[in-house]
Amino acid sequence: MGTIRFLFILVVSLFVLEACDNDDQIVLPKKETKVWNLKNVSGGFLGLDIDYDKADIIWEFIPSDSNLIVTNSTLIKEPQSLYIPLESGTYKYETKEVKGDSFIYIDGFGTYDNGEYGSYEENDELIINQNKGSEYSGSDFYTLIFEK
Repeated sequence: MGTIRFLFILVVSLFVLEACDNDDQIVLPKKETKVWNLKNVSGGFLGLDIDYDKADIIWEFIPSDSNLIVTNSTLIKEPQSLYIPLESGTYKYETKEVKGDSFIYIDGFGTYDNGEYGSYEENDELIINQNKGSEYSGSDFYTLIFEK
């Protein structure tokens, strides 16, 4: 009786395994690349308020490899060249939630001792507020406003 039971389980297992498709793969959703155009920079010790034309400065966030690609085409336009948050290039970044607020960290460009570049809010616009840190706040930093 034990041998028949074993053979039955073996045959059923083979049919079940044969029915499985080896091409089935779990596909994880890819995080979308987000492209933002710098629209305005305000604040700082001098109280700057600088508007940028669309496509003057583009920040492209690529979550899959944590890269931020900055393209700056302002050249030496006044007053836009007075404050350029990051020069053209590729930077590593990460985001974190701290006490219900979102913060961005850009490798090598922390505004605060803990490496934070500033807090951020993302809706129709991306707003990075360098005056707000998770541990303390500043008053002479900048607010960057981006549009899609």
